[in-house]
Amino acid sequence: MYLMNRICFIILLFSAIVVGGCDLAARKDDGAPIGGIKLGHLATGSDEKTPPQLYFRVFTFELPTEQIDLLQQAFKLMSKRQIQFAERDAFDANGFLAGFGNQADWPKLSAELDKLAARKTATRNLVVYQAAGDDIAVTLLNSTEEVAWIDAGGKVKRDRFAVGRFTWMLKAQPMESIRGVAQVQIMPAYRLGSQGFFANLAHMRDDTPFSVGELKLRMSPGDYLLVASAGEPVGLDGRAIAPFTINRLLFYSADRPNTVRMYMVLCARIED
Repeated sequence: MYLMNRICFIILLFSAIVVGGCDLAARKDDGAPIGGIKLGHLATGSDEKTPPQLYFRVFTFELPTEQIDLLQQAFKLMSKRQIQFAERDAFDANGFLAGFGNQADWPKLSAELDKLAARKTATRNLVVYQAAGDDIAVTLLNSTEEVAWIDAGGKVKRDRFAVGRFTWMLKAQPMESIRGVAQVQIMPAYRLGSQGFFANLAHMRDDTPFSVGELKLRMSPGDYLLVASAGEPVGLDGRAIAPFTINRLLFYSADRPNTVRMYMVLCARIED
């Protein structure tokens, strides 16, 4: 059974690269006529250059929280040489994990996922335009709460956040100097919800990026980045520093408290 799971996982990754974004490109036609005018007639002129498009596939995995120690060991074996951390000490202090891999690492990754009893729960396709971004995953904050994290100086920081969402934000653009390679940025962020427009009046946070979790790296088709939780940051008493931490809001599900999420961002295609 494990062997079959590994084979299926590798085939899935391979298909993501071969097919990644192609179904969107294949749909380019004149379209259905509307009042005698075809949709293709409304397209931009050929002399207008369209912005580069980068195609990513995001896999969400869940694993039992009891496997976090094994998860940390697995990440110790993964390469980090390609990853630039904005604040490496703060990244670690907040309980974040990150690792890089490419096509040659797929069989080893599949074997590690088997050991961790990781289960794929979602797959999402992202098309990122130059100078624009998208959210990898979203956790909703349904009420105003105090949220804590560790800042770059190693101190616990707390602030109040209105109804909104916590997310991993992905931005990417092709490198001009190297064809087929993208410069990718991933960062935790909070986005104010539509019900939180009184936040500024209440002196609460508006849209907020968290540089303590910022990552930058170069990616080519077949490369992937894994981000996960090593556990919430704890105080001297061994307990989490607050009921709500950035780590918890990014990786833990309220309705499945005994599981923790892990995200795999696969670069599928680069149009430059």
